[in-house]
This record gives sequence, structure tokens and C-alpha cells, in this order.
Amino acid sequence: MTEKQPSTWYNAPNAVQRRYTTDCGITVYVDSAGNQYPSVPTITSRIDHWNSKERLIDPIIHEQYGEATVSDRCDVDPSHLFWFSRQVGRLAHHQIASQYRDIGSYELTLAERELTELNESEVREDTHDDIVYSVAASRGWVTGRDDPAFEVISTDGALLRQAREDVRKIRRNWELASSELGITQETVQAVEWMGVHPLPNEHGTQSAGFGGQIDLIYERDGKHKTVDLKTSEWFYAKYVMQALAYRHLCPLSAETQVIRLGRERGDYAVFSSTSDDWPDSQRIWSRFKAEAILVSELVNGTRWD
Repeated sequence: MTEKQPSTWYNAPNAVQRRYTTDCGITVYVDSAGNQYPSVPTITSRIDHWNSKERLIDPIIHEQYGEATVSDRCDVDPSHLFWFSRQVGRLAHHQIASQYRDIGSYELTLAERELTELNESEVREDTHDDIVYSVAASRGWVTGRDDPAFEVISTDGALLRQAREDVRKIRRNWELASSELGITQETVQAVEWMGVHPLPNEHGTQSAGFGGQIDLIYERDGKHKTVDLKTSEWFYAKYVMQALAYRHLCPLSAETQVIRLGRERGDYAVFSSTSDDWPDSQRIWSRFKAEAILVSELVNGTRWD
């Protein structure tokens, strides 16, 4: 079990005392009264898991923003790509956040260690070369394992080197996005801020709810805005649901912005929770709340089905 202490900025009514991850990978937030709340990603991942790609939970959103295709190559392992993208995201989040506040090196160390030791479940049984090949083939750098280029690419430390190069490109796009939005040292109010949002369950008590970590909070034109950073090439439907949830975590927030940062120069996009482009937000929020209550009961041991 790993733990992390919250950053201080705004003394919220439901302050987070600590965050921990269970041995089975569920992230839980604990408030000052000892109540435990599942994380926003934990909740949204369950909803995605229960619905196949053919039965999308929000087909309108998927149609609007597009459904990601992992790779057309049959010799590429998708789990390798998701794992690698997650490590790149952790490194990029750390580097961006550390521009504005001292957040330590915990996440940085974990991600860099994982890229060399391969401890997580998706890659534990695979070799370094297996994963390098999946990444290289998915990007069109090699045509097969017998490609001479693969021997050049698959040297020791290749995964960490490529992750750092991807992060360098992502940070370049962050500089463009943050300049456009007016995110500076002076306007940033907090990074990695943690909060919880209680919800009444079927018994009318406040023991249910959700918690989350907001990547960045800044102020512009007298309004606080929360930022959810996504280091991906696509905008997934669950991002809308997560943004609506994060908007409720911080009572001071007037808007949540999802900023998607790709690798190619200029590949970034800003999606706002106040935009008319987000369809059917009330239905999506209601679906999230219902799942949050269910997962809360599971976390707190009051429900076992």
C-alpha cells in the first residue's frame, strides 16, 4: 500500500488527510472524519469496463471526439502501449507540475524505475525488447523484429530514453497551451490539490462520494479554473465524465479545463466544462454519481455484490 499526503492551499470543508492505493490498485482518499472515498479514475474505469467499445456509454461524445485506435499492427501488444503511455504521462505530469511548485520526486522516481524494472502487471512477464518492439512498431519505426533498425533501437535503457523524449515534446506543447490560457507562476494557485465530494447514498447519509487530485488550479479574470492534464493523442469519452467530477471537488472552481497534450508540435487542445460543445452533461454527471455511490459502498465494506 502506498500513501501520499495532500498539498495545502484551500481549507476545504471536506479536507483530505491522506491518499493511499490498495494492493489491488484502488486509489482511496480519506477525509478529516476518516471517511474513505474512491478516486475519480477508479470510478470511471469501472464504467468503461462494464461497457464494450461496441456499446459505448456515451456514443454522442465518442462520435464527436473520436474513438482511439491503438494500432493496426497485429504484432503490436496494446497492453505494452497503454503501459508505456501511462509512464510517459506520469513523467510529464511531474515535470509540468514541478515548474510551479516543489512536489518532490516520488512520482518521478516510480515512473523511471518502472521503465527499467518492468514491475507492473501488464509487462511483468515480458522482456524489455518485447515492449520496445511494440512501441517502435506502433510508430512505424520498424517493419519486423528482423529489421536492422530494431537492433539499433533496442539497447539498454531504450524505454526510459524514449519516454524522456516524448515528455520533452509534450512539454513543448504545454508551453504553447499555458501561454494561450495565461497559466504562469503568478496565476497558479495550487498543483496536485486533493479534495473529496460527499454524496448522499440510498440511506440519506454522506458516507458515499468520491475523491480526486486536481493537476493544477489557476486564477484568471478573477475566476478559479481547475486543469486536468491528459498526455494522449485522443480525447476519450471518460475525460468528460472526469472533468465534470473534478469541477465539484473544489467549490471555488468556476470551470474545469481538460488540456490534451500530444507529442507532435502544436498538437494540443483545450476542452472546457462550460462549453456548449459538451453534450448531455447532466446525464453523464448523473451516471457518474450513481457509480460513485456504488463504489463507495464497496470500498467501505457495506456492499459486496
